[in-house]
Order: sequence, then structure tokens, then C-alpha cells
Amino acid sequence: VPPFTKSTPSSPITTPTNSRRKSMIESPTVAEARREADEKRNAKYAKMERQREEVRQNIREKYNIKKKEESAPLPCEGRLTADKKGPIPLPDDDDSFDPIKMATEALNTITEKLPFKLPWK
Repeated sequence: VPPFTKSTPSSPITTPTNSRRKSMIESPTVAEARREADEKRNAKYAKMERQREEVRQNIREKYNIKKKEESAPLPCEGRLTADKKGPIPLPDDDDSFDPIKMATEALNTITEKLPFKLPWK
């Protein structure tokens, strides 16, 4: 066979459906091995965290740093978020809001400050 020719297997590999189903169901030995591996992993990470906390404590002692204490969240009453903003309240229909009166007062104030007199005054 030349080195660059592609060879195909003589028969394709087939897996019966029963072996596929068996692989989906975990045997007790595999489950036990998985549980032991999980326990080892959890113990390893717990040990690493203890070592880290020791290093942190040494640094706190060396530099006189106080450990931050987690404060319990304060119980809140009512809404958890800010109050909803409603539409902007419009002024009441009273004499305090008169657009014509406001405009004439503004015009009179400006015309008083002008150095010359307007022809209609």
C-alpha cells in the first residue's frame, strides 16, 4: 500500500443497542468510584481554602488589617425597589398659573432694563 492512499476498514464498527443502554445506566461500582472521586475533590478544595485562609490571616496580622465581617441584610418593609415615578403633576386651574400674565410680566421686566423706549410704550 502506498503511504498516501486512504484505507477503509473492512467492516464498519457497530454497537448493539443493548450495550448502548447498559452504558447509560451506571453500575454500582462506577457510582461508588464517582462518589469517592467527588469526596476526594471536595476534601482537596476544602484543604486549599483552609490554607488560603491561614495565609490571609497571617497577612491581616502582619499589617494590622481587620477582617471584614459579613453583615446580615437588614429586613426591609414595603417595596424592595424605589417608588415608581408618576406623571408630572400639572398645575391646578387657579390664578397662580396664567401663561399670558407670566409672559407679559417677563416682557415688562425686560423692557424696563432696556436703555431705550419701545414705540408701543
